[in-house]
Amino acid sequence: MKKHNLKEKINVYELYGWYGAVVIVLAYILVSVRAIDAHGFWFHFLNATGAVGIVIVSLRKRNYQPVVINAFRAATGFGALLALLLNSVQ
Repeated sequence: MKKHNLKEKINVYELYGWYGAVVIVLAYILVSVRAIDAHGFWFHFLNATGAVGIVIVSLRKRNYQPVVINAFRAATGFGALLALLLNSVQ
């Protein structure tokens, strides 16, 4: 019988991917029920970091279509966060 070590049981890349999927859906739900603003920090933060998680797992699996769409999603989200930051210091 083969023994599995902890590293084999927990795949960090899969955790990044699941984080990404969960927070992107969470952001959409929160905006839909008007718990957060679609132009606010949390929406952009959840979308940007979630997209990065999906990019990481997709690169690991060599699945490039999700990499492309989520790279644009992350860039848009981080750009929006930067714009919020710059507008708040003026």
